[in-house]
Amino acid sequence: MHGTRHLRGFTLVELMVVVAIIGMLASAVVVNVIRNQYKAQRACVESDFQSLEKALKLYRLDLGRYPSELNALWEAPGGSRKWGGPYVEDPPPLDPWGNAYQYSYRGGSDFELVSYGADGASGGVEEDVDLSSSTIREQ
Repeated sequence: MHGTRHLRGFTLVELMVVVAIIGMLASAVVVNVIRNQYKAQRACVESDFQSLEKALKLYRLDLGRYPSELNALWEAPGGSRKWGGPYVEDPPPLDPWGNAYQYSYRGGSDFELVSYGADGASGGVEEDVDLSSSTIREQ
């Protein structure tokens, strides 16, 4: 007879150590991805604001004033022959959290674009903070 083969497997303790190490590595990766995800979402909002501001300025060049509503950038206002749009995609993109950008026009050259952040409601902190075109321009 030939000698018996020695089969050796992993012990439960060794397997638990490997699983614990994998868990710690995975949690570190998840934390870094989440932190960078918000930075990417904010950069997307800033880019969208720049595009919408350019479209609003083109609208103003054609009609001599800013629109009272954002949808005038992709839908011709009634009775306006000077409208040269659409000035943006039909309709413009949503913010990174799936909400429509808010637009307010107060007359003259005073307008503001707002994204309400992850919670979709006014106010908030951290990822729920409101991002507005006026505060981003100041930074």
